[in-house]
Amino acid sequence: MVVESWSKALSGPVIDSIDYAQHFQLIYVREPVSVAAQELADDRVAVIVPAAWKEVAREEMRRYCATLRVEKEYATQQGPDAEEVRRANNAKKQEILLEIQRRQHEAFRRGQIITRAGLGIDPRQVFAVPERADDLIASALLAHAYRQPLFDHEYRAGACICCPVAGFLCHG
Repeated sequence: MVVESWSKALSGPVIDSIDYAQHFQLIYVREPVSVAAQELADDRVAVIVPAAWKEVAREEMRRYCATLRVEKEYATQQGPDAEEVRRANNAKKQEILLEIQRRQHEAFRRGQIITRAGLGIDPRQVFAVPERADDLIASALLAHAYRQPLFDHEYRAGACICCPVAGFLCHG
């Protein structure tokens, strides 16, 4: 989930009332905010807060707005020159978007990841490969929340399987 600002209402227990398949929640805040670990109601919630980044990316945002103006101006114009301007503008827009994204990742790398249990998840490591950030944070949350296995993965025929949810189940 990506939010504009922090609200304690976002930090409730992780429950999916439709199919009970939700096991964790990642809340990305767009701007730096102060969030206390005690505000989080569930060990499976992480709030990812960036360091300040808008001032750093202000020039890229201005350049991006300029590409949007050019795009709008040339949207209905015809001819090879107009087509070339649209092509060049689109390439420039993509380049600027990648730079803005890079700066956002850098801001999250310099930010903090807050969990109720104070897991100390290092954002520099997590955002070293931004495409894997969600997986790494979720893995840390779940590893902490589910420290006791739900079943014995080394089950042997004739042995009892202890299950903390169902009591225990015996096979013989």
